[in-house]
Amino acid sequence: MTFVIGITGGIASGKSTVARMFAKRIPHIDADKLVHHLLAHDKTTVAQIARHFADAVEGGSVNRKKLGAAIAGNPEKLKQLELILHPRVRDAEEQAILRATRQRRKAILLDIPLLFETGADALCDVVIAVSAPLPMRRRRAMARKHMTTETYDRLVARQLTDAERCARADIVIPSSIGKAHTRRIVEKLLREWKLA
Repeated sequence: MTFVIGITGGIASGKSTVARMFAKRIPHIDADKLVHHLLAHDKTTVAQIARHFADAVEGGSVNRKKLGAAIAGNPEKLKQLELILHPRVRDAEEQAILRATRQRRKAILLDIPLLFETGADALCDVVIAVSAPLPMRRRRAMARKHMTTETYDRLVARQLTDAERCARADIVIPSSIGKAHTRRIVEKLLREWKLA
């Protein structure tokens, strides 16, 4: 059976950096990339979004900027979008786990920002939360292209707090101490799980 590792973290927590460290050794499924793929290439997803967010669909794919504007500050529209996307993302994650098992992979990493919020922790044998202090996360996020204070605040409000996420996780990796320290933690875990 394939060992399923879930990794989660708040926006700009360092989760993606830690996930890339693991991905050098084991297959990696990125929920955000799955969503981007669905919005750009999955005809069924695009058709469903067109029914609810017609202005966001152009030329057979979803304009993510327009979709973001359509759901901004509207919890009902966000919920509708999640009802379309989350089951498809979950299905892709489950298929990836089955593929990894059939290929006799020792492990697979599921990189899911809303892991607990979507119930995806049920798929995992172990869950890692990547954590950083909120002021550091804000600084990191605001350095990103196209990030606004409003967008940042909206994203943080959708996620569990760091304390809640860390309390539910099996392992917490702090990303505020530096990449070298974080890399040592990742390498230690890979050795413990006999994946190194």
